[in-house]
Amino acid sequence: MITKLCLVLWVLPNDTLNVVINRKKEGKLSDKITFKGTASKISEYLSKTKFYYYDIKPNKEELPRDYNSRIDSLTLVALNKFNDFKRNNKLPGWFVEYEKIDIFLFSESLKQSQYNQRYWMYKQAVKTKATETQTINRIINEYKINQYNKYLSRKMLVMAPNPKGRPDFQQLRPLGLG
Repeated sequence: MITKLCLVLWVLPNDTLNVVINRKKEGKLSDKITFKGTASKISEYLSKTKFYYYDIKPNKEELPRDYNSRIDSLTLVALNKFNDFKRNNKLPGWFVEYEKIDIFLFSESLKQSQYNQRYWMYKQAVKTKATETQTINRIINEYKINQYNKYLSRKMLVMAPNPKGRPDFQQLRPLGLG
């Protein structure tokens, strides 16, 4: 018997992720796999728990608002699975933030892509409401600004002037923007 399994791995710089398959353990192949390393819980979530819903396409007779409701329901399932996993497993704060945003942005991208899909699959020309496009653009822009601020607050340094008014390279401190 051939069993297919897709593993999604998350590896951090200067870390080793070990994937262990215990063939003696009973059950499904996914139950026999364990991860060891700093990002092991992230890989476990992505490979075994995350709810993937990539192939959700609009039906020909389905109204855009009904499709959006269906996507919202699937998004809620994905968020609930993530929150259940997070409740029982320690995940880094940065990954928790990343994953919530990823789930939400993926949901919004499905809602936006339905218009092109409807045209390609059914030759339906359905107009997009301006508010839908504005919503996804606002979300993406807020996310980008937040990420830039976090990056800059960690990476930028300010030189504090010494009593003589010249920059003192010994007194570098992080610039807190976020």
